[in-house]
Amino acid sequence: LERLRSQEKEKMDSSGVKVLETAEDIQDRRQQVLERYTRFKELSTLRRQKLEDSYRFQFFQRDADELEKWIQEKLQIASDESYKDPTNLQGKLQKHLAFEAEVQANAGAIVKLDETGNLMVSEGHFASETIRTRLMELHRLWELLLMKMREKGVKLLQAQKLVQYLRECEDVLDWINDKEAIVTSEELGQDLEHVEVLQKKFEEFQTDLAAHEERVNEVNIFAAKLVQEEHPEVELITVKRNEVNAGWQRLKGLALSRQGKLFGAAEVQRFNRDVDETIGWIKEKEQLMASDDFGRDLASVQALLRKHEGLERDLAALEDKVKALCSESDRLQESHPQNAPQIQVKREELIANWDQIRTIAAERHARLNDSYRLQRFLADFRDLTSWVTEMRALINADELANDVAGAEALLDRHQEHKGEIDAHEDSFKSADESGLALLAAGHYASDEVREKLSILAEERTTLLELWELRRQQYEQCMDLQLFYRDTEQVDNWMSKQEAFLLNEDLGDSLDSVEALLKKHEDFEKSLSAQEEKITALDEFATKLIQNNHYAMEDVSSRRDALLNRRNALHERAMHRRAQLADSFHLQQFFRDSDELKSWLNE
Repeated sequence: LERLRSQEKEKMDSSGVKVLETAEDIQDRRQQVLERYTRFKELSTLRRQKLEDSYRFQFFQRDADELEKWIQEKLQIASDESYKDPTNLQGKLQKHLAFEAEVQANAGAIVKLDETGNLMVSEGHFASETIRTRLMELHRLWELLLMKMREKGVKLLQAQKLVQYLRECEDVLDWINDKEAIVTSEELGQDLEHVEVLQKKFEEFQTDLAAHEERVNEVNIFAAKLVQEEHPEVELITVKRNEVNAGWQRLKGLALSRQGKLFGAAEVQRFNRDVDETIGWIKEKEQLMASDDFGRDLASVQALLRKHEGLERDLAALEDKVKALCSESDRLQESHPQNAPQIQVKREELIANWDQIRTIAAERHARLNDSYRLQRFLADFRDLTSWVTEMRALINADELANDVAGAEALLDRHQEHKGEIDAHEDSFKSADESGLALLAAGHYASDEVREKLSILAEERTTLLELWELRRQQYEQCMDLQLFYRDTEQVDNWMSKQEAFLLNEDLGDSLDSVEALLKKHEDFEKSLSAQEEKITALDEFATKLIQNNHYAMEDVSSRRDALLNRRNALHERAMHRRAQLADSFHLQQFFRDSDELKSWLNE
């Protein structure tokens, strides 16, 4: 351009106007003008391009300035340390999330600016270096903004987690402190029911404790996670975690100690209750054993003895419980020395009541045994006297027999009565021995026993005497009936013989007389045979009379009548024999006469 300008100056005149001399000059001039115009147009286009590039650059600069200003503003927001203030962290987080959303929403601005700047650089913009430098700076600021934004988000989250963690720790520690009041309580209850109420409350606490162990575990997990995330407050987090764990272990230790104390208190109170119940049972049995009722008869005494034996069986079973309670007392005094004096007092109270009821039981048993032996004796006495009365009635009940069979039956029954009397001999002996034993033991009812023994002996003697009297009567009755039977038999025989002697046939021939004599001789032989029986009857009757038989007058009368009848029978027999002898002599005479007559006739 400068060269062209110098050539133009050379062709100008002094006035400054170039002189066109030839067509060539004109052509050259024309050419020069055209070339100059072309150059002008090129320069104009170049100028326009530069202006447009400058315009675009200014737009770029404006957008870059605005973006840089916006980034700087956001950097201030992203760089503030509001996370250090733990108040309203949730609101701050929400605001930060909105801030992040805003930043992300404006991410397109730098992308668009990148596109514009890179396009200008690629087109060889005169300010390419400036544009490149500006873009690099904007990218640096943008990355810084993103980094600060992320850091702030992380720090806000860390702050929120720390606050949440510390709140969890404080909640757990507050709960631990509240519960320590329960486990450090010295209240152990006044009785078993109270202890059981405390144990129930403690069981509820243990359930709560087990439920809160998960919270402690969560605190530890939370702390481990924060440490793993390299939280900036690792030291504080560790301190709080250790504080929570120490408090938790302390609470568990106190809970274990409280549990042991309550268990021990329950053991002691259960021992006290068992002792009180046992003493109460003993007192109840004492009331039963203190009764003055020792029975009024054998049945009631036996019932009282059975009842007392039942009580003694209960005492035998209770003895094991008393021994167990004494053993439990020894164990509790050893395991709970602080309660040993009170436990020992309870034990001594139990033993005193136990010894007392055993003494009462033994005394009542002895009194009941005395009463039983007395009532047994009196029952035996009543049974025996009642039996004697019945036996006396039986012995006296039978009327005297009217025949031999009846008399024999009476004697048999009477002998059976004797067998029954003999069978009761052991009962009399046993009753007598029982009574004498009571007297020897100095029984409180000795006078009554002595009286009953005397009555019993008298009753027995009277019964034996009655039996003996009735035996004699029954034997006399038997003798009498035998006498009656034999006399009746003899009477019947005599009646037959008397009928025989009433025969007046003395025979009408020697043969018939001889036959009658033969019959009479047989009759006399029969009479002689009966004479022994009649003599025996006479002797028997005499014996009955001599023994003062109750029917001796009748016996004497019958005997005399029998003997008189026998004598009369003998006399009549002798008379008939004399008649038959006379008849025999007569018939013999007739025979001899007939023989003589026949001989004479011959």
